[in-house]
Amino acid sequence: MEIVSSGLNNLMSPVDYQRKNIQNFISTFLKQHNGYELIPISYRLTVFDTELLLKKAMAILIQNEEDVAALWDSKRQKFYGLVSSNNLVNIIQYYYINFSLAEAIDDINSIKLSGYIDVLFENYSISTTQLKNSPLESLYKISKQLISKNCSSIVLVDTDPISKTDVLASTLSTYQIIQFISSNITEKDIFKSHTLFELGIGTYQKKISVTMETKVFDVVSLFIENDISVVPVLDSDGTLINAFDRSDMNYILKEGMLEDLSTTVEQAIEYRLEDYQGVHTCNKNDNLLSILNMLRKKQIQRFIAVDEQTRLEGIITLSDILRFLIN
Repeated sequence: MEIVSSGLNNLMSPVDYQRKNIQNFISTFLKQHNGYELIPISYRLTVFDTELLLKKAMAILIQNEEDVAALWDSKRQKFYGLVSSNNLVNIIQYYYINFSLAEAIDDINSIKLSGYIDVLFENYSISTTQLKNSPLESLYKISKQLISKNCSSIVLVDTDPISKTDVLASTLSTYQIIQFISSNITEKDIFKSHTLFELGIGTYQKKISVTMETKVFDVVSLFIENDISVVPVLDSDGTLINAFDRSDMNYILKEGMLEDLSTTVEQAIEYRLEDYQGVHTCNKNDNLLSILNMLRKKQIQRFIAVDEQTRLEGIITLSDILRFLIN
């Protein structure tokens, strides 16, 4: 399907032309659908009161294998924000840098979700209270919000017509939107003509990595300083052998290992669940269609790009893909 006019084609390279063609096509598609269409007929929405302890909230998320939950202010009967395992590393770094070890452990174990929201905003300028939108909003605008806020999920919030109070409808993630695209787009040939690298999908220049011997607290610092959610784990030859992401910090919290963040990556990943999916890899010369096909079949959060010798080449996140699709 050709979206870009033939006049513009004369001024653009083949890659730029195809990139614009894809982006116009997907943007038009997303503008025709809204958030309600992605809410399953049967689903579970996890909601925490702001007075709940952060440690208990994280334990519930881990037990139910969920990454995010909505926060509810019962006093004001209003949506308060979003609790995400991705932001746990910010809390850990804040307390370990500003307080003694004993104080840090005590505060992390006793902080309420309302305090968690305050720490994120005051010290990292992260405002989860803005991570909401109407379920009637177009998927295009919701996608732009996800990208601009640099988040992976938002809460769809409706309004009760009588009481005018918030009604929490569902959470909506970047993965759900990309899966919706890959499952409903029939014109798939537009995704085949160029590689991920040619289209500029992913990060290939600044390749941050760690080893099995790297201390967990050093990984936490890498997450925050570089605004990333995963670091590849390489051996002494530079070969990819694993990956450590922000959600791994949940297991550390659950196992009570916060007392010693000098533990190594190798020790920390032993606490993962038995059904851990492993590291998903691709090649930077794969086309976008192959990635979308994999995402349609399986919930994958990111791909580590490697060469034929399994050496690190880059990282492709879901945000990278969605950012490309909507320009």
